[in-house]
Amino acid sequence: MPAAPVSGVWGENFPLIASVYDNVFAKPIYRDLFLAWFKRFYESAEEGELAPGQALALVGPIHCYKSWTIHKVLKPAMGGFADFSAMAAGEAGGFTSDVFESPIAVIDDARGASSEEKRNQYAAQIKKLVANPVHSYHKKFETPTEVSWAGRVVLALNDDPFSIRLMPNLEISNDVFFYNHQKLRARAQKLVYFIQLLLTGLRSPF
Repeated sequence: MPAAPVSGVWGENFPLIASVYDNVFAKPIYRDLFLAWFKRFYESAEEGELAPGQALALVGPIHCYKSWTIHKVLKPAMGGFADFSAMAAGEAGGFTSDVFESPIAVIDDARGASSEEKRNQYAAQIKKLVANPVHSYHKKFETPTEVSWAGRVVLALNDDPFSIRLMPNLEISNDVFFYNHQKLRARAQKLVYFIQLLLTGLRSPF
């Protein structure tokens, strides 16, 4: 999705998006880090030279805009996403085309590792996807080949003890943003203005 020609100040042309992100993060710094993460992702994609970046873990209770952020903000802005859960769990049959044809690989907390062995496998797959620039691309009925991929891994996790255990113990650089329990009723709108403000009004620390 292309950005609007001008943005205005924070929330001027995208009040619902601003309202969500002003209230849903447990600490203000989490919002700022999320916006910087998003800016680096979008800006480098717009320039045609997608820069490597961190995995993003959105952690919080149900109905706190984890899925909303993925479906209503990241997906339209970046052009889609793929479910990475089966591939991370080793259940994709070796087929990887869906993930590597998408800019975002998403893991939802409905899927995860139920044992320590599975958890280690899960973490290894996420580390590999984030850290390595070249991956095996395998589409059904086609010969596997290698492709470069610099998309982003996004995890959406509930904050209960069981769901938190599903988050791999990653040793590489990542960002984990905890959402609070405040619930807002909002729909994504004026996303193009939000994106333009990311490009012109924020400086990425990465």
